[in-house]
Amino acid sequence: MTVYLNYIADARALTHDSVVQLKGWVQSIRAHKQIRFVDLVDETGLIQLVIENLDTAINKESCIEVEGKLLKTPSGEEIHVKELKVISDFSISISPLPRARFDVFAGDGVDNLLSNRHLYLRNPQLQAVLKFRHKFFRAIHDIFAQQGFVEIHAPILTELTLYDERTAFKTQYLDDEIYLTQCAGFYLEACINSFNKVYNIGPSFRAEQTHGRRHLAEYWHVKTELAHVGLPALISFVENLLSSLCKNLIQVAANEIELLNSILPTMDFHPPYPQITYRQAIERLKLAGIEVEFGNTIPPQAEDILSLQFAQPFWILNSPATLEPFPYVINENDPMTTNVADLHAPSGFGELLGVAEKIHQLDELTKRAKEKGLSPSQMERFKWYFDLRSAACVPHGGMGMGVERMIRWLLNLPHVRDTIPFPRLTGRKPRP
Repeated sequence: MTVYLNYIADARALTHDSVVQLKGWVQSIRAHKQIRFVDLVDETGLIQLVIENLDTAINKESCIEVEGKLLKTPSGEEIHVKELKVISDFSISISPLPRARFDVFAGDGVDNLLSNRHLYLRNPQLQAVLKFRHKFFRAIHDIFAQQGFVEIHAPILTELTLYDERTAFKTQYLDDEIYLTQCAGFYLEACINSFNKVYNIGPSFRAEQTHGRRHLAEYWHVKTELAHVGLPALISFVENLLSSLCKNLIQVAANEIELLNSILPTMDFHPPYPQITYRQAIERLKLAGIEVEFGNTIPPQAEDILSLQFAQPFWILNSPATLEPFPYVINENDPMTTNVADLHAPSGFGELLGVAEKIHQLDELTKRAKEKGLSPSQMERFKWYFDLRSAACVPHGGMGMGVERMIRWLLNLPHVRDTIPFPRLTGRKPRP
């Protein structure tokens, strides 16, 4: 009797030699006299086929169906094929072949790899990244559910921008010019008087003219808002979230972590994480021979130098008010700075996420908006957001995490483009 297998992993579950039928893709072909040895793969693994006295032509990467005797050997399972059918032939000319054994992250032939992303998603390394990404999202949803958060689906089309409008993608909405969202936080803030803890996981868009290894034009954002919290509570929340997330991933994504040589098993994710202020950061850089004037963004190269001073993720607190968006609370102990904190990864992987207290009093928010130079037309667009401050708004704050940056760091990958199925990068047309 023939055993019909859905996946290659099902073959490993059989306890005895059997006649089986199985479908998969051809990764490699090796010939020895009249025998062909074929590595058949699917998302669950690899099995060797032994093909003798069959004249059916097969190409690498093609999808085939085989029937034959499954044997348990000392080196693993193999199928001695009696019947073979080509379900779909691979006839595209491309090099290297998607499932060939090469380092897809090495940086060689980047244009070819990105232009043919729809094919190279079959690469085992990229498969592992995408499966890890899937498990990352599932784990973070589970953690939020366990902690009583309510998921809010925020709009992508919006009139509101968090940062400079020049870094926002404009689009047409009927007769109006609006933007692709930079941040779901505005809409989450509208929900904290209904639910004390809310979150959104969705895409964000930044039209920044940068080609850095940490930047995408379209990326995924984990956003939260919590009522009745200050900066210390937000920091504690994030540290516990990251610790729980990584413990979960080490268990559920063990295969992907091993294949990708992830840093996860060797990192210390136990809170608390080290903290320095922005002022302390620029003092440390000065000692290292790098001058950063107060009020300027710390450049990536300087961030890298700071990151080498820490073995754990570390916080930089109290960024200058001139750098931060208008809704963020001014630090009463140092009015030139804000009650924000950015979590940075060690080893030069850069900023992973940020937390911020939000202004809940109308007069302070209005004053801050004027300081940041919001025009009358901008103020009109933000009218509903200001109205919240007259509707029993409470002290609150939130987190924003870049998913691709976090995954890049956890998997020890060279570029954020390696962490998303179809990356959107400055200077490249959005294809595929």
